[in-house]
Amino acid sequence: MNEEQILVSINCITYNHRNYIAQCLDGMLMQQTNFKFEILIHDDASTDGTDVVLREYAEKYGDIIRPILQTENQYSKKVDIWNTYQFPRARGKYIAICEGDDYWTDPLKLQKQVDFMEKNGQYAFCCHRFSIFDQELKSWNDDYIASIDPPAGDLVITKELFFRIWVTHPLTSLIRKECYDRIAPIISKYSLQRDVHLFYHLLQTGKGYLLNENMGVYRVHQGGIASKKKKHEKLRTGYLIYKELYLQNLTDFTLLKHYLYYGVVYRFTKIKNR
Repeated sequence: MNEEQILVSINCITYNHRNYIAQCLDGMLMQQTNFKFEILIHDDASTDGTDVVLREYAEKYGDIIRPILQTENQYSKKVDIWNTYQFPRARGKYIAICEGDDYWTDPLKLQKQVDFMEKNGQYAFCCHRFSIFDQELKSWNDDYIASIDPPAGDLVITKELFFRIWVTHPLTSLIRKECYDRIAPIISKYSLQRDVHLFYHLLQTGKGYLLNENMGVYRVHQGGIASKKKKHEKLRTGYLIYKELYLQNLTDFTLLKHYLYYGVVYRFTKIKNR
């Protein structure tokens, strides 16, 4: 595939997702587009046979799928997988993200997002609605934006909205790569790098946009890194994330507010659980 032909680089990281990875890849491969895309997969030395499935797909779709199959787990070594292995090899003008246990449901997802981004150069990224599926309970829930009464249509993602409600789920995002390249040196310095760091700094390069269309599924399960952590663990992580973000951006009083909020709630929960 010629580099000039690639418009979107789909980035997927996976670990022990054998039961889910085929559905994830099928959601990518079913995309109907008038442009070329590539699928960049990083398997972090899975022990459940995820790599076997990936080899089968890579052999069948070798012109699209470019896998990295690790023999040693990089996450345990605290390696930044996104910025070390994934984003640097992306050849597209845009970067899409979908982790190996999530999946897309609309075959026109990428086309709709690219059409918007091509017409609106002032936007750094574009997201969309999604559903939440609890694998153990076999239950479905709406995404968090559903709490807005109700979302009347597409939304511009401002910093105020970003901090108020989770509207920037990675599985829904299409990012302008030139915007990412501008912030990569900044976010690589964070020791607790998460999604919030990426989108916080992207919003400093341009606006974000939310398409009011449900086009993906976020899967919650026991094997997820964060999805089924206990409440006090999530609060502790949130506290540390916003603390680090604020200390690197001292003039942002919205960050200060979140840092203090998570600190108070986390300490209260910690005392309560003693």
